Amino acid sequence: MKQHVVSKCYLKAWCDPATPKGQEPYIWLISKDGSKKTKRAPHKSLTKADAYTIKFNNGTSDLHVETTLSQLESKFVRVQQNISARHTLDAWDRAYLAAFMATMHSRTDPFATGMQEAWSKVGEMVKAMEEVIRRGDADKFPTISPPGEGSPISSADTEYLVKNSRPLAVESALETAAPIMWRMSLAFVTAPVGSFFVTSDNPCVWFDPTAHRRHPFYRGAGLAMKDIEITMPVTPEVFAIMTHNPEAQGYMRLTDAQVQELNRRTVGFCDEQFVSKISDTLDIWFDPGTPPPDAWENREDKHEPSRSPFDE
Repeated sequence: MKQHVVSKCYLKAWCDPATPKGQEPYIWLISKDGSKKTKRAPHKSLTKADAYTIKFNNGTSDLHVETTLSQLESKFVRVQQNISARHTLDAWDRAYLAAFMATMHSRTDPFATGMQEAWSKVGEMVKAMEEVIRRGDADKFPTISPPGEGSPISSADTEYLVKNSRPLAVESALETAAPIMWRMSLAFVTAPVGSFFVTSDNPCVWFDPTAHRRHPFYRGAGLAMKDIEITMPVTPEVFAIMTHNPEAQGYMRLTDAQVQELNRRTVGFCDEQFVSKISDTLDIWFDPGTPPPDAWENREDKHEPSRSPFDE
């Protein structure tokens, strides 16, 4: 069963306005380096087999995550229409948008692959310990009192977690990330006439604009970081930004240069492909940039520990 990594209802906004009459509307899928361009209908784009199907070790399966996403996507379509009309969102619309953005961040390949790799490493350690126990050498392990209650994790548990990394990540995002994002400040920036936003196979970006000042170890972006920006193109004309800055509110018109800088971010964070409503590209989208003067790499004493983003 094919399921969309990026929902088709979301991608429809990027259909080429020049689609010939009588032809099925299509979007442009462009490789991260811009070398390959393919036009494809949204419902045929960015899919994977059984992406959200939970598979149990006994051979049965469950589709409740796919069903939940389908229900959320139907709510998002109405929110997308309100945003396109530049309406102020009520609490429910903000909640649906936060949930949609949270799941859009967790359902795509970069996040799902990262979780799968992490659980695979845990699984390897668990299997190694189970082998030691099977040989009767358990007394070689130090005595550890695990926190909380419950039985120790088994290799069958980790096998389940690896196999279902993507749907479980979506569930976790709805339970933990979405409520936090709902409480963050929400602003929308709009493109001027003749300019537009692109999106991608990884459209919801978590970005800390101050991360370059820290050691690479501390450059991951988390919801607790005060400077984090969570961004996602809503349509080719409107771009959503969530921050902890209380002044980030309402709608604001950008210049074309500012739009292209956000497009550079979207393309830079895409996994393999980005999505555009036209086939033309701009060189700035592929510019990796250079470390700013205050970047950690430019510090004279790199051995001096940099401050953790959680210290403040």
